Parts: sequence; C-alpha cells; structure tokens
Amino acid sequence: MKRAYLLLGLLLLTMIFSGTVNASADIKGMGNAPGAAAIGDNAIEWNPAALNVEKGIFKLDLALLDTTLWTNSFSIIDILNYGGLVEGSDANWDEEEIEEILNLIPKTGFSINMDHTTRPKLIIGPVGFSTGINVHARGRLDKDLFELFLKGNTPYVDLKGTNEPEKILDLTDTELDFLATADIGLAFGIPLHKFKFIKDKISKYFDTLYFGTGYHYVTGFHANITLTDETKFYLGYDDEGIPTIRFEDNKTFKEKLDELEEGALYPLIEAIYPTDFSHIGTGSALDFGLFAQRDKLSFGVSLMNLGSITIKDGEIMQYGLIKDSGTEEGFRFSEEPVITKLTEPRKVMLPSKFNLGVSYKFRRWLLLGAQFSSTKAGENLRYNEIGAGLEFNPLRILPLRLGIIRSFAKNSTTYTGGLGIHLGPLKTDLAATFDYKSISMGVNTSIEF
Repeated sequence: MKRAYLLLGLLLLTMIFSGTVNASADIKGMGNAPGAAAIGDNAIEWNPAALNVEKGIFKLDLALLDTTLWTNSFSIIDILNYGGLVEGSDANWDEEEIEEILNLIPKTGFSINMDHTTRPKLIIGPVGFSTGINVHARGRLDKDLFELFLKGNTPYVDLKGTNEPEKILDLTDTELDFLATADIGLAFGIPLHKFKFIKDKISKYFDTLYFGTGYHYVTGFHANITLTDETKFYLGYDDEGIPTIRFEDNKTFKEKLDELEEGALYPLIEAIYPTDFSHIGTGSALDFGLFAQRDKLSFGVSLMNLGSITIKDGEIMQYGLIKDSGTEEGFRFSEEPVITKLTEPRKVMLPSKFNLGVSYKFRRWLLLGAQFSSTKAGENLRYNEIGAGLEFNPLRILPLRLGIIRSFAKNSTTYTGGLGIHLGPLKTDLAATFDYKSISMGVNTSIEF
C-alpha cells in the first residue's frame, strides 16, 4: 500500500511540475505554428530575423506568462484509475495491474519536464529588447527503477540455469536537472535583400530575405542529481553457480567493497549544487535566424539560446554504501551525505532550440502555419515536436486560433486553442492546450502602434 501512495504522489507531482517548450499565447493557440516563421514580438522567442519584417512597428509586450505540464507515460486517467480515486478501482495492484503500469512507461524511461517563462518585451522597428525569468526542471527515470520499486525485487525472471545474465540493470541514465535563470536580451534583424548582390541571387526564389541575431546576458542557479556509474550491474554467478550481483568488470559487491578502506563510501547517488544562492552562475547565449518571403508564403529557420553559464562555487553531495565490517553484510547505507567542494568551475549548457517554420496568408483573415522544433536540454535530454494551426480573424478585433502538436517525447498529440481581444493598440491573447498527458496555459498583453 505504501508503494501505491508513493507512486501516486510521484505521478501527481510530475503532472504538476513538468512541461515542454514555451511560447506566446497567440503562437501557442496555433499549435506553436508558424514557429520560426512568426513575425513581430514573437520573433524574440522563435527567430530574430523576423523582427524587421513589420516596418515602423512599436510594440510593448507587458507580460508573457507560459507554463506547460506533461509526462511521457501516465495520463490523468491513469493516475485516477491506478491511484484508486475512481469507483471500482483501488491502489492494491495485483501482478497484472503492475504489468499494465510498467507497459505505460517507454523503454527510454519515465520523462518529466517543466518550463515556465515570464518575459516582457519591447520592439522598436528592427530591434527587440527583452528580459525574462525562466525555470526548467527536467529529468528521466530508468524503467528498471520502476520495476524494482513495483515488484520489490530485481527485475530478472527465469535464469534457466545458464551462465549468462538475464538482463542488465542499468540505472545510469537516471537524471533530475533544475535550472532557473534570469536574462537581459537584445536582438535585431537585417534585410539582406536590400543588398543588390544578394537580391540578384535570391530573386528567383524569394522576394525578401532577412538575417537576425540576438544576445542574452544570463545569470542562473543550477542543481543536478544523477545515479553514478556504479549503478550499472547485472545478475551473474559465483564459482558455485549461485546467482549474485556483478558489475561490468565482473566483480561482485563484496569484491568492490574489499577494495575500499573501512568506513569509505561507495557512491550510488550524486548531487551537484551551488553552495548557497549567492553563488550563482553567469554566462551568455546567442540566437541566429533566417527569414524569407515569397508572395503569401513565409519561411523561417533558427538556432536559439546557444550558450552556457559558468558556476565557480558549489558542492558535490554523495549517498551510497559505507564499508562496515561490523555488519553481517559488510556494508551499511549512508545516513548522512558525504560532501566535497567543487575544485573546478562548472559549465552548465542552457536549453537550446532548433526551429523550422512556414506560414501561408491564405486570405487577409486566414493564416495557416506549420512548425518543427527540437529542444536540447542537458547531455541526454532532447524533445522534438511538430505542430500546425490556423488563425481565423474576419472581425480583426477577435482572432480565433486552433492547432495541433505532435510531441515525440510524450508520444502523444496535443490540441490547442486560443483567442485574442484586440482593441486598437491594446491587445490581449489567451491560449490553452490539453491532451490526456498534459495541460498548458498562456496569456500575454501588449500595446502596439
């Protein structure tokens, strides 16, 4: 029963504190389309080259609030069902229900993810200024962890008397990562088609071509929890043919512990974090993009947030097994962490994003768009998605938006919707998304001349 409550708590937390790519409300309502082909203030998030497309624009975006919630494995219905929160269900799982829960988790593991952004923006012609607070919490838990947790033993079935391991238990890809940053940015777009030698070369393909770039000064706080390389092992055999845990070097737990001095730590879990909140990292990031138009078609491609922060102070905290000859097993679990100071500055890569986008102005009142984006967050975490949507605006003051997003990380399809209230220079846009694994909301208000 305790396992049921723990799993239910984990699922609820990850549904509340997990997310994907952020976007302005008007873009979010269209399924994050047209992405890199978005113009105006949206270009700051998607493609700085599109800043210079609308001539003479002045726009102050008073607030952009965006939060998205998802997991790649469990839906809200799954949580209610297996958590015993609906009639006819309970949290006392039998073997068949445990297998059903494990089958919901992909082979790549259970992914969790959160992005939240607050970003005011100012656009003056081809130049954009922005400042923002970004929070990213991402991670992946190995499926083997869930198997150990739910079955209460090692996930090996019948060894059939062979001398080969039935299955390698590899927990080393498990990672939880938290990054909170604040930044100040400057971006601008350049009309390349104004240069005659470039216009002559592109005139056969495009009417206009823009290049854009952006710079961000970033300061931030980072913490990371991983399982060490010592958490990759398998069930092998000793000289008498008795199954025993062995590591990649074919050593047993006892042989590993024999190599340690009495009282030494055999690390299994490692956390790296700043010593205190005054020891935050600083760094910078760059954006690059191209934007082109031909008649009613617009195209965009961009690389965003390429950079890192460097943290000079911090600590490494380790938990694991401590060699203790006074115990029957020869070891005990560490009750207190072993903490050591970082001796070298630590570089933390910022979440970067590659975008492709296209839009088509079918009529004055109808915009169609499609996009592809790939977000790299950490060494082992990458999230890809495609999206498409439309904006229907016959009244000019009340644009309506619909979209669809296919997330390969979630292995699910998200439906999006939104509307705007545009009263003269004052514009407010709202958006919401929902699928059976996620929920997301966005709002922004702006003044535009």
